[in-house]
Amino acid sequence: MDTIYLDFDNTIVESNKKIIEILNNKYNLSKTEDDMNDYEFHSIYPISEKEKLDMFESDEFYTNLEFKPMVLEVLNKYKDIYNIVIVSKGTKNNLIKKEQWLKDNLPYQLKFIGLSGQSFNKSKIDMSNGIQIDDNFNCLKTNAGLKILYKSFNQFPWQRPNSNEEYIAVNTWEEIDSILDFYRNYNCKTLEKIR
Repeated sequence: MDTIYLDFDNTIVESNKKIIEILNNKYNLSKTEDDMNDYEFHSIYPISEKEKLDMFESDEFYTNLEFKPMVLEVLNKYKDIYNIVIVSKGTKNNLIKKEQWLKDNLPYQLKFIGLSGQSFNKSKIDMSNGIQIDDNFNCLKTNAGLKILYKSFNQFPWQRPNSNEEYIAVNTWEEIDSILDFYRNYNCKTLEKIR
């Protein structure tokens, strides 16, 4: 395994929390991520799909957007050991802003692959040489050698397994760190020592 394929929203950054913060400010709410149970944010406020997409493209979304806890420490630790590739879906403008945000907020450049469209399918990317980390189970339907479902202590509907994909579920980036450390020395399929 020489490459890590990382999702952007809710895997390396706090996207849900940021959208909820925007909705709280706009509609005078006091909601948290604990109130969320759908991908469209209807459980927070009955917004349209266009309003949701507009928020993900807005400057307000990217202003003070935060990394998940321990992401920077883990990326710093492995940036010279693994190739790290961000694979994210979104609208054209959303993907442009994500890529720019990464350039502005990381002290090194990572490869970015943007996928537009409504599908959660990331299988068109050949991940056979790598480890994939995503918060959405449907996005893990790829050929990655090792798949990690990052739940961040949530039980969202899109995190529930709906096929026989082999994966490891984790809640923290400390757990991801342990897995990455192990698999840089061992083959993820045979567990044979490689270093």
